[in-house]
Order: sequence, then C-alpha cells, then structure tokens
Amino acid sequence: MWVLVPNPAYADREPEKLSVACHDGTPFLTTQCPLCGAYGHWHESQLAGVPRDAEIASQCHSCDGVLLLPPGAAHDAFAQLRADGWIE
Repeated sequence: MWVLVPNPAYADREPEKLSVACHDGTPFLTTQCPLCGAYGHWHESQLAGVPRDAEIASQCHSCDGVLLLPPGAAHDAFAQLRADGWIE
C-alpha cells in the first residue's frame, strides 16, 4: 500500500492557505513508496473521477512497484487538508 505522508518541506509550519505551484495547479497529496522509500505526489485533478469506494493503483517511478491506496483514502486526505486550512 502507498503511504500518505506529511510533506517534509512543511513539517514545522502551521497550516496556511497554499498557492499550488505544481504543474497542473491543483492541490496534491505527498506519497511515499513503502517498498523503496521514494516520494511522489498525486494531484486532486488526477483523482477527481475516482469513486470513493475504489482502490487507486499506481506504479512507483523509482522502483516500478505497483502499489494501492485504499478506498476513500485520497478523498479523506484532501478533506483533512481542507479542514486543517492548507487548501481551499
């Protein structure tokens, strides 16, 4: 399973509205591969059409491992980022 992790660059910061500065302009979740430890991210726009009850599969760009994110995990993580004040 993929592990959703706090973005290390924001570990000591208080929540604040962030301007998204990545390639597609939508908020993203930071992930870490449990097989090799590589970091990655998934944009909200990439996951927008995924039903809440579906697993999300992705291949690690570092070790090529195929990993899963449990149903609802991405939805819950984006909701938590909003509740904490990181994104609108």
